[in-house]
Amino acid sequence: MQIRRAKTLLPYQDGAAKTSGICWSANGQKLAVATAERVIVLFDANGEKRDKFSTKPSDSKFGKKSYNIKGIAFSPDSTKIAIGQTDNIVFVYKIGDDWGDKKVICNKFSQTSSVTCLIWPSQGPIVLGLTDGKVRAAHVKTNKSQTLYATESFVEILASNQSGTGFISGHADGTIVRFYVAEDGTALPQGKVVIHGVAPTALVWAGTLILASGSDQKLVCYSAEGRPIQQFDYSRVKEEHEITVAVSSGCGQMVALGSFDKIRILSFNSRKRQWEESAIKEITNMYTITCLAWRSDSLYLVSSSLCGGVELMETVAKRTLWNGRVEIIYISSSQVVIKSVPNEGVAFFHPVVIRTQPGLEIETVRIMGRENYAVARTDKTLILADLRRGLVSEVPWKEPEIIQDGNKTKFHFDTPHACMVFSRGELTLIEYGVNTILERLRMEFMNPHLISVRINERRHKQGDNIKRLAYLLDLKTIGISDLVTGHSLGQISHESKIDWLEMNETGRKLLFRDQKLRLYMVDLATSTKTLLLSSCLFVEWVAGSDVIVAQSPSLLHVWYHAESSDKVQTTDIRGEVLDIVKEPGGRTTVRIQDGTMINEVTLDDQLIEFGTAIEDGDLIRALSYLERLDSHSPGSAKGLWATLAHISLDANELRIASRCYAALGDISKVRFLMETVRSSEEVAKTIKGDGFSSPLVQARMAIFQRDLSTAERIYIDQGSPDDAVRMYRQLLQWEDALRVAETYNLSDRHQIRQDYLQWLQTTCQESAAAEVYERAGDYASAVTMCLKAGLPSKAAKLMLHRDELLSDAEAVHQVVTALQRCNMYVQAGEMYQATAKLDKAFELYRKGHAYAKAIDLARQTFPGEVTFLEELWGDYLMSTHRPEQAIAHYIEAGKMTTALRAAIEAHQWEKAADILEVVGESNVETEHFQMLGRYYATVRAYEKAEKFFMKGKLPMEVVKMYISVGHWSRAYEAAKHSLPATEIKRLFNDEGQTLVKAGRFREAEQLFVAAQLIDSAVEMYRSSKNYDQLIRVISNHLPDQLSRYHLDIARQLQADGNRKSAEKHFIAANAWGDAVTMYRDCGLWEDAFRVVRAKGSPKEAAALALEWALSVGPEVGGKLLLRQGMAEECIALACDQEMFEFAVGMAQSVAPHKLKTVQRLLAVHLQSADRWKEAEEAYVKAGVAREAIEMHLSRGDWLAAEQLAEQHDPEALNQILISRAQASLDAGDFQQFETLILRAQQPLLLLQGYKETGRWQDVLRVAKEYLPNRLAALQDEYDHYVTKTQGVNAASLIAQARDWELQGEFSRSVDCYFKITLAMVNEPAKLVALWNKASELAVKFLDEDKAVVLVRNAARQLREIGQAAAAAQLYLSVDSVRDAVDILMEARDWTRARKIAQELEPDYYPRVESAYREWLRAEGKADQLADVDLNGALEMLAGQGQWDQVLQKAQKHGAELLNKYVAIYSTELIKQQRSSAALELFIKYGAPAKPQNLNIYRHLASEILLEDKNDIKSLIGLRNIFHQLVKEVTSPTINMEFERFLRLFHYTMISNTCQNVSGLEVIATKASVSLLRYADLFPADRAFYEAGMKAKAVGWDNLAFVLLNRYLDIADMIEDNGDSADATLLDNTDFEQTDIPFDKLCIPARPCVNGTLKEQAKEWVLAVSLDQRIEQQLPLDERGVYEACLINWKKSSDPPATPCVLTGYPVLRQPVKFPAQGKETNREDWNRFLVAVKRWPDNRQLHETLDFIEKWCNGLPSVTSQFAF
Repeated sequence: MQIRRAKTLLPYQDGAAKTSGICWSANGQKLAVATAERVIVLFDANGEKRDKFSTKPSDSKFGKKSYNIKGIAFSPDSTKIAIGQTDNIVFVYKIGDDWGDKKVICNKFSQTSSVTCLIWPSQGPIVLGLTDGKVRAAHVKTNKSQTLYATESFVEILASNQSGTGFISGHADGTIVRFYVAEDGTALPQGKVVIHGVAPTALVWAGTLILASGSDQKLVCYSAEGRPIQQFDYSRVKEEHEITVAVSSGCGQMVALGSFDKIRILSFNSRKRQWEESAIKEITNMYTITCLAWRSDSLYLVSSSLCGGVELMETVAKRTLWNGRVEIIYISSSQVVIKSVPNEGVAFFHPVVIRTQPGLEIETVRIMGRENYAVARTDKTLILADLRRGLVSEVPWKEPEIIQDGNKTKFHFDTPHACMVFSRGELTLIEYGVNTILERLRMEFMNPHLISVRINERRHKQGDNIKRLAYLLDLKTIGISDLVTGHSLGQISHESKIDWLEMNETGRKLLFRDQKLRLYMVDLATSTKTLLLSSCLFVEWVAGSDVIVAQSPSLLHVWYHAESSDKVQTTDIRGEVLDIVKEPGGRTTVRIQDGTMINEVTLDDQLIEFGTAIEDGDLIRALSYLERLDSHSPGSAKGLWATLAHISLDANELRIASRCYAALGDISKVRFLMETVRSSEEVAKTIKGDGFSSPLVQARMAIFQRDLSTAERIYIDQGSPDDAVRMYRQLLQWEDALRVAETYNLSDRHQIRQDYLQWLQTTCQESAAAEVYERAGDYASAVTMCLKAGLPSKAAKLMLHRDELLSDAEAVHQVVTALQRCNMYVQAGEMYQATAKLDKAFELYRKGHAYAKAIDLARQTFPGEVTFLEELWGDYLMSTHRPEQAIAHYIEAGKMTTALRAAIEAHQWEKAADILEVVGESNVETEHFQMLGRYYATVRAYEKAEKFFMKGKLPMEVVKMYISVGHWSRAYEAAKHSLPATEIKRLFNDEGQTLVKAGRFREAEQLFVAAQLIDSAVEMYRSSKNYDQLIRVISNHLPDQLSRYHLDIARQLQADGNRKSAEKHFIAANAWGDAVTMYRDCGLWEDAFRVVRAKGSPKEAAALALEWALSVGPEVGGKLLLRQGMAEECIALACDQEMFEFAVGMAQSVAPHKLKTVQRLLAVHLQSADRWKEAEEAYVKAGVAREAIEMHLSRGDWLAAEQLAEQHDPEALNQILISRAQASLDAGDFQQFETLILRAQQPLLLLQGYKETGRWQDVLRVAKEYLPNRLAALQDEYDHYVTKTQGVNAASLIAQARDWELQGEFSRSVDCYFKITLAMVNEPAKLVALWNKASELAVKFLDEDKAVVLVRNAARQLREIGQAAAAAQLYLSVDSVRDAVDILMEARDWTRARKIAQELEPDYYPRVESAYREWLRAEGKADQLADVDLNGALEMLAGQGQWDQVLQKAQKHGAELLNKYVAIYSTELIKQQRSSAALELFIKYGAPAKPQNLNIYRHLASEILLEDKNDIKSLIGLRNIFHQLVKEVTSPTINMEFERFLRLFHYTMISNTCQNVSGLEVIATKASVSLLRYADLFPADRAFYEAGMKAKAVGWDNLAFVLLNRYLDIADMIEDNGDSADATLLDNTDFEQTDIPFDKLCIPARPCVNGTLKEQAKEWVLAVSLDQRIEQQLPLDERGVYEACLINWKKSSDPPATPCVLTGYPVLRQPVKFPAQGKETNREDWNRFLVAVKRWPDNRQLHETLDFIEKWCNGLPSVTSQFAF
């Protein structure tokens, strides 16, 4: 961090001129300085002085110097300044947005004492401190102030947090208080935080930390809880003064400290979580710094001094320049400021501050998107900034900048309001200025042209919050998402791939183009897709409008109104459209490139303007445009006028609408609208308001829009049904007019009906008149009208249900005659049937083909005609082409054959098949079977089709069916049963050949295979030379002939010259040698070599290569072999074939390194042929003369070997001598042996030879002569040899034992091992190992009894020498498990003992476990005992009083065990009279509803109640415990008992909580009075005393007198009788008809109320008893009983009243019900309680009580949020 002085804003004075205050505006554009002369000087962001104004005193009579300024602060909107003064006032000056605005006082707040300090938090009111210790808030909107809190000490300083939601105050006594003035999700506890050592003159709230300093020159950093966590002690620094002022940066990560001539900067190290000094600036002669102010971006720090000087300083950590146009300034590790560098041609933007979350550091900053955007990263977040608009977003981000696969995270800034980030196949949308990710989704297509995002780019006239995304779900599907709700708005499917899409700015329409260059528009509201252009080369929305510009190959298309897609203007163009440019003056042009020329086409700005005006809701602008348009081309914009008219009507702009209709020539609408306007103006004058809202105008508008029902409703609501009738009559809506008149019983309703009927008859509407008569009940007239109207069926319908009309024979005759005249025989029949003329009815039903009615009538009257009627009905249906309906009737008539014919004709094949089963095959024609078979063949039910074809004796149909569908096998099976074999073969062969000719080889093959004509399939493929398919057929059907066919095909291909294919088949036939031969015969050695190399062995490949090389000569062959990499193999093969001359020549030419190898092989060959001399020469040439020597040695030619060695390998001479000597030794010629060895100068070999033959005398002789230094060792060895069987020691015994073991004498070996003692080896471990070896041998190889005896003896001896583990192991080796376990237990090796016993001797395990537990108890090892005996360990710990460990261990092993010991411990605590501790146990670990615990809870509750009941924590704990018990206990009796305890503690909590809350004293009193109902559960004297005193406090003197009087009686009884006090001796007259217990009162042995309080109560009772106004009885309610009593003694049949959940009083009227059954509260008390809860948000007990009520009652009443009324 660097501090650089930028400029001096105000000069220094010669004397003291202390600057009173400095503050920056919230937007960082203004700086205010309060001088010593009480003048406010204003500077701009760059420190230029722009304005000033003088302040004024609270009262001008005191003069301008009667006060000092103690604090100034800008308002959050930067337009006001608050100034706190010592003359007990705070002024708020409005300074405006511009520098020249007049400065006026807009608020003033008078105080009771001098203002000492002042701040203005961004989220709250003005906060000021006073000399009397009060901290107050001044509200600008209400011009009122209030006291936030009061202290006893002078307020020194105030400091706000970064979010502006809270502040801290420092006081003269060192107290630091925290308080919030606005909602804060991260709020810390309010109130006193800490007491600083001295008065804090410098105070900062940075993040959650508080930094304070004062006159002690120490800066202390406190945690949020007030705990000191860091200190800077400057008292030890030489020439250091106290810190006078401190200020925090905007991010809270830096703090500036001012002292004498010095400014320090502290930076918070997020990694170390501590403050560090990052910069110190010393300014000589500045003297004491009085004020500091940091601009919101932390770039500039302003300081002032005691002498009036004001300095502007720049605080920068680092600067970088991006492309010379953008400056990146690092303020701290978590804050960066980005500024544009002034430069010609570069767009300017205001500085943008990028500030990350606390605890994070900005790692990188990049400028992107044509230098309009910035991207920064921390290790956990991504920061995006829109530099032009100053919007910054920070979102969680874990993706690295470069992903592991090398791909980079890509950023696209094409969308103005959001950034699209592509990373790992995922699209992330981040809206600028919002710190949450807008959308994140997996996306296959990462092309920005396939994604469209619109975020409030152009607000719709309705002001919708539009955030929408369009993207490709797949290549042919577009998905639309609403980013506000997160829901999908739908999908758009298309038949072709989509290559471009874009929504309009309001997100309501979508353009997209497919790969066929077709342009479509989709209305997203209706999902309507419209084709705009069939060949689109370019398309784009015009910015700021819904105008579409597109290009086809030679035309420019413009849609000025997207709603009218059919109205398009076209212009001939040449070239390609580049872009659309909207110039600042409003001119819009399309730029077109034609070769090297760029042409422009100007769009109609007026049309664009109209569409935009409509979208933006600016109707005046739209009207002006249309008027201009009409003046140029009259009548050309009728559609636009109509559109504007509809929109104007919706907006109630009737004048504009009338103008539109005038342009359209609709004069009637113009007149109606203008009359409506005049009516609205008259109404507006009357009501002095908006005339359009009047019912009259609304009704007229409803009539205009033909919404008569709405107009009617308005008239009715206004009490004018006559107006509604008049409206309907004028519009000839007689039905509605009559309905309204009858509904509202108007006097002229009968006249209206008559007028209506007359009008109907006049207009020849007899049918409507009939309906009116019918509704009126005049049915005879209705029938007459129906006949006149030619509606005899309606007349008949009216008569059928009315006997009085049917009795009129003449009327019936007229109606029947009319019906028959109209051929309505059915209705006529109904009339005859209704008049009991059944025969005529029957005939008319038949005549009218109403067979259903005829059959119903016949079943009752003519049963013999039913069957005949069913047949007639079927015939009728067949004649009317309804065979499907006729089927059932034929079946009813028993005509099954006819029914079958009908079913077939109706194509109801399934039903026909069913009928066929009934009819039988003999009665069915062949064509029916054929038709059924063809149907089932059509629906692919081939089995059923086959069945019917076969029943119809049509087998060829079956075969043809299966052949037609390619079911060859089924066709073949069908043919086998019906056709001769020759016919089958011919048929299938012909069919197959037809398929072959058509080129359908695969189908032909299937047919041949199904017909078992494999040869035909083979011949088909052979003749077409489709050898692959041929081989497949052979493999599947003739696998045994596969090799033969491969070979035949290969030879045919060889003959055809297709050697490559032939090779493949030769190889498949496992005759790859033939392929090699084929290539070799043709001279294609390379192909031959390739085949043999791939299929043959390396030897065969080498042989062919050798043959190839021989065929081309040695020189060419050598190069050839070298190229093929086979030179060495061929040389080796030539050697194998004894072609050594060729091999040597080849090696010399192409493989010189192999020459010696060839020579050696030649030598071996010659050696095998006994050609010794030649072999010797070859060995020498091969460089292996030693092998030649070995050759001579092998045949005993020592002389030749020596000669050869002397010539070629002198080093081998010794080897020759040694070999010759070994031969002499083997022959027993010791003299020759010694001579030759000595010649070879190898005396050691001489000694070895003699030792091996046991010639120790010669050994000692040779050693004495030639190796005297080895003589002593050899003598010792000889002594050992001689004496190894003599004498006894461990080594000899071990050696002897091993020798016996090797010889298989295991008994003797064991004896030798067991003879070894500890004295011999002196190492117990060694002895254990030897005896273990002996035991192993004994167990494995000796007799069992002997082995057991030996091993047990060894084990006892090991036990005696303290080797318990080894002894146990020996016992185990002979299966003496218990002995092994006993030894381990004696040695306290419990782990092994328990494991062995458990695994090998389970019966013995309990004894081991018992011994182990006893040992653990004796040793007091509880932790280990818990592993084997948890209960024992817990009992032991409990006995030791280590209850914390008991509960800790029990908790780990389940709730059952924990509850047990909690109960035991709590019982013990209760016995010790530590009831509170016992209660804490149950609060901590839970109180289960176990029967054995219930008495504990009762006793615990009783004990607590006898103690001081003001312990809130205990009350809450017991209340919650009994609430849980009430829910869990199933016994009704116990449940009722515990319910009483629950209410007792609940009302006690209510009483204690509410008694100190203003406005809730009555609720506290009621709760205390209700507690008397439970006076049998807690001390009665205390209950009556407290209830009486609270009643007295709220003025309920009558009740207070009775209760305190009862208290005095109880108190006197306790004093007189002590433990023997009897409640039944009390006078219960006053409490007889109450639910307060009498004989079971809880009378304590000692008074619960002290004597002084008793005397005061007694004095009051005596004083009041003389007051005649006091009624010395309990107050009664509307029932006539005691007001707090739940039981209605006056009316015993009534159930007890429901107690109020808040006060316990009975709920009698206006209950507020809770969701839980039986839970209610009195409305007045509940409202009062809710008001208090909202009024006192910091009263935790109130809120905790509300939370419990919500939990107890299963929620709060539905009206809680609005209070209960």
